[in-house]
Amino acid sequence: MEEKHAIIEVLDNKKITNPISNVHPKEELIKYLEWEVIKDGINNISDPKAKLLILTLAYTGLRVSEVICIYKGDINFKDGFMEVKHLKSRKYERRIIPIRDELKNILFMATTSLNNLDRIFPYTRQYVYQLTQKYFKTNPHCFRHSFAVHFLRTSTDPMALELLRQLLGHSNILVTMEYLKVVPMQIKKALNDIPM
Repeated sequence: MEEKHAIIEVLDNKKITNPISNVHPKEELIKYLEWEVIKDGINNISDPKAKLLILTLAYTGLRVSEVICIYKGDINFKDGFMEVKHLKSRKYERRIIPIRDELKNILFMATTSLNNLDRIFPYTRQYVYQLTQKYFKTNPHCFRHSFAVHFLRTSTDPMALELLRQLLGHSNILVTMEYLKVVPMQIKKALNDIPM
C-alpha cells in the first residue's frame, strides 16, 4: 500500500502533461511553389542549361544529388524511363522512374553530343542551389516538394500516394504521407465522393 502511495506521489510531483495553452501546433515544414509559378519562372530563364536543370528538378521530383548524378546512359529515350541513383549509407540505391514525354524530348535534343558515360548536369549541389536561388529565390529541394504537392492535387488514381512514394524513392510510405498535410481539400473531396 505504501508503495502505491509513493508512485502516486512521484507522479503528482512530475508534470506529465502540458496545459493546453502551452501546446503549439507544429510549424508547416513543407515549402513548395505553385505549379503556375514554376512554369512561368522556367519560361523566363534564358540560359538553356539552367532551364533544363530546373525543368528536370520540377518534372521529376528528384533530389538534387540524384539529378547531378544522371548520366546520358541512364535514360532510355525509346521507352521514356530513367535509372536514378541515390547514395544511402555509402552505397547506391537504384530505381527506375518514367519521364514525361516533353522532358524526354528536350533531354534527348540537349544530349545528342554527349556519350553515355557523360553526366548531363556536371554541377555541384552548391551550384544548383545558386541557380534555384537566382531564378526562384528558393532551394532545389523545394522543387521536389512542389512536384509531390502538384502530383497529389491533380492525380485521380486511387493509388496516387503509393505511386508518389515510388517516384520519390521513399522507403517508407509515412514519409510520403507528410504531403497529405498540404492537400487537405483532396482529402475532403475523397470523403465527399464516398457513397453513404
